[in-house]
Amino acid sequence: MALATGICQSKPAANADPLTNRVTSQNLMFGVDFADFSCIVVLIQKVAMQIHISSDGVPIYQQIVDQIRFRIVSGVLHCGDELPTIRGLAESLQVNPNTVARAYRELQQEGLVEKRRTTGTFVAELVEQHSLAQRRRLLAPHVDKLLTFSRQFGFSVDELITLVRKRDEQSPRSESPS
Repeated sequence: MALATGICQSKPAANADPLTNRVTSQNLMFGVDFADFSCIVVLIQKVAMQIHISSDGVPIYQQIVDQIRFRIVSGVLHCGDELPTIRGLAESLQVNPNTVARAYRELQQEGLVEKRRTTGTFVAELVEQHSLAQRRRLLAPHVDKLLTFSRQFGFSVDELITLVRKRDEQSPRSESPS
């Protein structure tokens, strides 16, 4: 069973604990206006998982799918890891449980997760290691977005590559999946 907590950023939520500005699964309510604040939900399990819901126009279920898919493909979530319950994640994210159910269904159709009757949703056993092509496919939309932004700001591809290399040199190294 996952324990869910959230930390509200920007302006505090009305349902947050006034001392800690934390929103817990005990005091979350539906009907949140996401334009007012952004809430990052941390699900504490074997591996801590953060799901960030934004109001940028991407459907909420798709944001959930994308973030969980990324964690599975990148190796953050491993075969057999349990995902939060539909109800628990929905309460934590302050969304309708049908939204989370739809996200889990899509992940199941892709073969990334499997539902086990009465025990929960788990990362599929068949998802051992994803190929370089699969990881590139996941990265492609982010590269496209970066290219679009850089063009809008008047940077050439060469200038962008130089900037990426400089940022890479400054960023801490972490293990990458092989």
